[in-house]
Amino acid sequence: MLAFALGGLSAALFSAFASGAPIALLLIYLAGVPFALAALALPIGYAGIAGATALLVLIPVGSWVLALVYSVVVLSPLALLCGAAMRPTVDGDGRQTWPQAGRLLVVLLALGSASVVGLALFGFGSEGFADQMVREVGAEFARLLGEEASNPQVEGSIRFIVGLPAVLCLSWLGMLTVNGLIAMAGARSLGWLRRPAINLSELEAPRWLLPVMAVALAAAVLGDGLLAFFGRNLSLVMTMALVFSGLAVVHALARRLGRRMLVLVPTYLGIVVFVLPLALVAVIGLVDQVVHVRRRLLAPPD
Repeated sequence: MLAFALGGLSAALFSAFASGAPIALLLIYLAGVPFALAALALPIGYAGIAGATALLVLIPVGSWVLALVYSVVVLSPLALLCGAAMRPTVDGDGRQTWPQAGRLLVVLLALGSASVVGLALFGFGSEGFADQMVREVGAEFARLLGEEASNPQVEGSIRFIVGLPAVLCLSWLGMLTVNGLIAMAGARSLGWLRRPAINLSELEAPRWLLPVMAVALAAAVLGDGLLAFFGRNLSLVMTMALVFSGLAVVHALARRLGRRMLVLVPTYLGIVVFVLPLALVAVIGLVDQVVHVRRRLLAPPD
C-alpha cells in the first residue's frame, strides 16, 4: 500500500502543471521525492511497484507522452541514482561497505554527459536546428504573447539554449539531487532508511575529473562545430563535480569547527540567492582537487 501511495503521489505532483497554479512548478520539481523515498525505504520490488503505479496513473490523467517524459526525466535517473546508493559491496573480510557520495557523483556526471550526447543526436549544436527553433518558438511566442517573432531577446535566448543545453542539463541534475537528498532525509527521520546516511564531507571526486575537463575545454576552444559543442557542454557538466567538491570542503570545515549551522546556512542561502557564491564554491572544489583541502580538514589534529 505504501508503494502504491508513493507512486500515485509522485504522479500527482508531476501532473500538477495542468492546474495552472503558481505553485505547480514547485510541485513538478519535487515530483521525484515520493519515488526516491520508495527506492530508499522499500525493497527493490516495491520500489518498482511505486514506479509502475506512477506511470499507470499518468497515462489516463495526462497521456502516454506525459508518462514517457516522467519516465525519462524523473523515474529512470532516480532509479539509477537510488539503485547505486542502495548497492553495497562486501570486502574480503565480509564487511559491508555502502556507496558514498563520490559514486553517486559519477552517476550524475554520466547522466549529464549522456544527456549532452542525446541532445547532440537530436540536433542541438547544429546551426540549422537553431534556425528552425528560432522560427518555431518565436512564432509560438508571437501567438501567445503578441510579440514579434523576430524579437531579438527571444531569438538570443533560443540560440543560447540550443548552443549550450548543458545549462538545462545542470538544472535537471540539480533537481535530481534535491529530490534524492529530501527523500533520504525523510527516510532517515522516519526510520525507514535502509542504509547509513551519506556524509557530503566525505565526497571523493573521481581522479579523472580534471583531465577530462582539460580535454573538454581544449575541444571547446580549439574545436569547431560538433566538437566545440561537445567541449563546451561537457566541460560545463563537469563543473558540477567541482561544486560538489567545494561543498564537501565547506561541510568538512563546518565539521572541523563544530559550527555546522553557522557555516552551512549562509553558504546554501548564498548559493540559492546569488550566483557568485556558487562560482566561489566551484573554485574551492578546483583547489581541493589539487591540494586536497578536504582531507586536511578531516585529518585528526596532531
